[in-house]
Amino acid sequence: MAELARHLRADVRREPAGPAASWVHLVPGEEGVDETAELMRAAEAADGHLPRGDGAGFIAVVPVWGVVAPRHAAGIELAAAAARALATVHVERWAGEGRRINVIAYGGLEPPAPPQLRPAAELTARAPMHRLASVAELANAIDFVSSAAASYITGSVLPVDGGWTAYSWFHPARDL
Repeated sequence: MAELARHLRADVRREPAGPAASWVHLVPGEEGVDETAELMRAAEAADGHLPRGDGAGFIAVVPVWGVVAPRHAAGIELAAAAARALATVHVERWAGEGRRINVIAYGGLEPPAPPQLRPAAELTARAPMHRLASVAELANAIDFVSSAAASYITGSVLPVDGGWTAYSWFHPARDL
């Protein structure tokens, strides 16, 4: 996971000293941590540090439902659900303070993908685009949600999953 975070840091562009700074939290994080507790700590830290009134935001980057391998799924899926709930719970207060809170939900990723995801071949076969996303594509979504171009987007979940959410649970009709 550290390798994915390192690649994302390298690929995510930052606007020069302008509005819409973002605090990005990646799930899953480091091995052996309570993912939900870590997400909540990150959101509290962001709440205490992000400036008010300039469109700054917190972005939780989480896997979409079903892409995590079963033996790893429980803690990671709970954290992803907590991220969605957190955006809903905090959207009114954060928006009133001129800040944003959003979730980016990713599907299958090319290496360096989190090791907890299902095998690449299985993810590719189930996604309508029949390929994995690159880290650069995920970074582009983070860039967009962080930018002034997304200044009216808050409390939202943006799927970056090649159609997984809309399609893979129903076709092909087989168990994950």
